[in-house]
Amino acid sequence: MTESEAEEPNVEETELEERRSEPRTKSRVERTVVATLTDETYGTLTNHLYILDISPNGLRINLDRTVEPASRFDLSFEVDSLGSEMSGTLNLRCEVVWNRPLLGGTCVLGLKFIEPDEGAQDLVEQLLGYWSNKHDFALNRLREPVDAKVRTSEDEPWSRMVGVRKLSAEGFQFPTSLQFEADQEILVRMLLEAGTVETRAVVRWCERMKNGVNSVGCEFLELSASGKGFIDLHLRHHS
Repeated sequence: MTESEAEEPNVEETELEERRSEPRTKSRVERTVVATLTDETYGTLTNHLYILDISPNGLRINLDRTVEPASRFDLSFEVDSLGSEMSGTLNLRCEVVWNRPLLGGTCVLGLKFIEPDEGAQDLVEQLLGYWSNKHDFALNRLREPVDAKVRTSEDEPWSRMVGVRKLSAEGFQFPTSLQFEADQEILVRMLLEAGTVETRAVVRWCERMKNGVNSVGCEFLELSASGKGFIDLHLRHHS
């Protein structure tokens, strides 16, 4: 039995879609930049930092060292490394609001901007607009759910069955009682009429409905030509 039997009322899906169409206050980036960080402890250092997301008021980054909450530093990087359509140097004074050390010595930091000037605010707005559009993707509603298996690692068995309700060559959506985290990578094996699509995807949202079921939207991280062909063929016949 798949979890596609957990029906999603149309009104709830509409609410979710409307919520995602509202102006975004945060955009996922998920890119590495070469940046300079200047603080009282280390002076000025060049770092490869991974920007997870950006908002009008701050950033979430992964850094190769731990920085304690309430610490402040100056951050600078070229914005063209995050989008070829943009140019300029983004200079920001940041304060660490929270940190989460990870295995291997890296650390996720939640940063807030300290009194950014007009030029910095303008570049942040450009980044927000660019990356909010970058992660948007269309999904087509299927007439019948598609059986799929998901797992969170190579070591985990293919024991979680879900029913995909919306699909495109960019991603898919399914209802489930399972809980997923935004930005979590998963492995998916989708059993389509023309053939099986097995690949990696990233969770873009996991939103709880009024009926207690989670609506999970995933974007493909990679998709072979045959996989895209299987999906296109399925959509022509079943959407």
